[in-house]
Amino acid sequence: MKGRGKLVFKQIIAWCTALTLVLSFFPGYVLAAQEQVVSLEEAVQTAKAAFDIPKEFTKFSSGYNQYEERQAWELRWNTEKEPSGHLSVQVDSRTGDILNMSFWQSSQESGSRSKLPAISRDEAVRIATELVQSLQPKRIAKLKLEENNDELLQLTSWSPGTYRIKWVRQVQGVPFLQDGVTVNVDNQTGRITGYNFNWTEGDFPDASKAISLEKARQAWEKTEMLQLQYFRPSLTKADEEREVKLVYRLTHPSRGVLDALTGKPLELDRGIMRDEGMGNMMQEMAMDGGTLTPEEIKEIEAAGKVINQAKAEAVVRKWVSLPEGFALQGVHLNQDEQRAVGARTWFFNWRYAGDVEDKGEGRWLDARVDALSGELLGFNWYKPYLRENVQQTERLNREEAQKKAEAFLQKIQPELFKHVKLNDLQTSEPPRPLTKEELPLSQHFEYQRLVNDIVFPANGLTVSVDTTTGAIESYSLNWQELQFPSAAGVLNSAQINAQFLKRQPLTLQYKQDVAPIQSGAKKEIRLVYCPVPKPGQQGEAMSDAKTGVALDWQGKPLTEQPRPYTFTDITGHWAEKEIALLGQAGILGEYDPNFYPETPITVVQYLRALLMIERGAMQVHTLSDQEVMEQAQQKGWLKEELQSTATIDRLQLARFGIRFLGLEQVAKIEGIYTVPYQDLQNITSSDQGYVALAWGLGILKGEQDSFQAEQIASRAQAAVTLIRMLKTDLK
Repeated sequence: MKGRGKLVFKQIIAWCTALTLVLSFFPGYVLAAQEQVVSLEEAVQTAKAAFDIPKEFTKFSSGYNQYEERQAWELRWNTEKEPSGHLSVQVDSRTGDILNMSFWQSSQESGSRSKLPAISRDEAVRIATELVQSLQPKRIAKLKLEENNDELLQLTSWSPGTYRIKWVRQVQGVPFLQDGVTVNVDNQTGRITGYNFNWTEGDFPDASKAISLEKARQAWEKTEMLQLQYFRPSLTKADEEREVKLVYRLTHPSRGVLDALTGKPLELDRGIMRDEGMGNMMQEMAMDGGTLTPEEIKEIEAAGKVINQAKAEAVVRKWVSLPEGFALQGVHLNQDEQRAVGARTWFFNWRYAGDVEDKGEGRWLDARVDALSGELLGFNWYKPYLRENVQQTERLNREEAQKKAEAFLQKIQPELFKHVKLNDLQTSEPPRPLTKEELPLSQHFEYQRLVNDIVFPANGLTVSVDTTTGAIESYSLNWQELQFPSAAGVLNSAQINAQFLKRQPLTLQYKQDVAPIQSGAKKEIRLVYCPVPKPGQQGEAMSDAKTGVALDWQGKPLTEQPRPYTFTDITGHWAEKEIALLGQAGILGEYDPNFYPETPITVVQYLRALLMIERGAMQVHTLSDQEVMEQAQQKGWLKEELQSTATIDRLQLARFGIRFLGLEQVAKIEGIYTVPYQDLQNITSSDQGYVALAWGLGILKGEQDSFQAEQIASRAQAAVTLIRMLKTDLK
């Protein structure tokens, strides 16, 4: 062992020498090297003192990483033989702090991982706390352990098998979510498999100067963060009914975030914020219903259902001047069901093919034409943004560009332009990396459709103006014939704000800008109030304007996220341990907070539990009872004609268990099983295999010398069989 230690040390010194030689050839690293306080050798010693490196991990390598203000040694130990594995550690070269660690080692026996944890979460927290205390003794007092009462116990065979223990940094009693420590602990061995540490140096605003929560709420409501809109779901499958509904959406550029010192909305200033539904042409093309073949096009044209290609091209040329040197590269007629039922669209693409250099008119042009009405649906010039002497070119400001945009829209769509409203919520940061004083090369304008004086963002007119030439560089029309519900009975702003903030109350916290406002400047840390969903509550995309119910991105009601259950009626019960484990996994919580252990289990309750064990509660909790029954039939678990609400006898419980374990073919072999049950003669020979295997594997045993096949199974008995199946090792 001593000889091996000397060899490893010599390897480390060799790496140090090689790295020094490499750095000497790269001036960009010289400054970083000069700032290093921690040597590579010291970084290795720090890593080995903190983490146990398995003796099989004999191959060592190192590197150096610099990102923004962070400089770190990257250390990696690998196996050279099977089973494979690695352990990597990143050490800050200036402070000596371990920034992160990742450990992985393949199992020697495939599929041998137990689905049930061998250690409790409390034990994992103790292990993680000891590590944090040893690595960050001075900072642990400024860290707060997240309760994480909503973390589900994962029972699937493919789950990571770890507990995630997290501490969040507290500054003046206020959380700074991006800073803290996260530790992953293997729930079988207790080994630490992951560690991440982040600590930001910066100036934090004085939390004592924050406005009160009540004043923040008043400021939030006054800002009108939520906008009343018409909404129509996008097409996800053919023949789907998609009715327009009224919703409230968080559309303000601040995304609901307030400056906690002033109460003003925090303008994030991080790019153009567009509403849903007004995507660019390439996105719309991606959602079409499929390109028609030449034969199909000829037949449709002959039937007079669509205009021909020549007429469609003439429509484009009426509104777009194609410079010399452009050639038609592609054209196709598509079904466009996303736009409207039965819609057809001509798509054109021209490319510059001239011999002379492009003078800035554009490299290629895409255009779309409604094949039924002959209306221009849109076009888009693709131009090189870095043109000669572009920095010296005089540019239009936003007001000047808006006049150009509106003059074009009034000319091409005079009637529709009367029924639109400029989306003044979109920010106007330039789409190119320019200094704050420079005007952008392009200005984008989105005019949303108005119906009953309410915006319908999915419909409208969009246009972009080249600020160096004043030319229109893109245009898009989206307008559909739809039925719009009346606005009668919608909640007022006070009512919808109350419901929204009840689900995701305003929370005081520190946030750091994603990027500095000025190039080279430090990212500012701000004290803010922002809406944060309650534990177990999904972040909503919108709210029903008449009921206030939270909706997802398709306008469907959000269901409550699966969460662990703590049952109040199982203390002292013979199956308490098994029931509690299932509760931690979010299984069999139909009667939360009670479990009702002696109540009969129903078919759909048990089958839903089996699906959750196989796929996880997150994947199953939204399934209807009918969907659960159908999926159980598809998997071969349910072969009898049973109602979803029917109770289950012990024989059926055995059948379900053996099928779930994939042993039904073995169970069907007759005449080979012996079990210690006096009532075996009451069980048909075709079912005796299920009973025998359930007994032999310890899944379901009888009482004394009787199996009692017809006895109705209780929820407690069902819970015990589920846990015993998880413990079954079939390798």
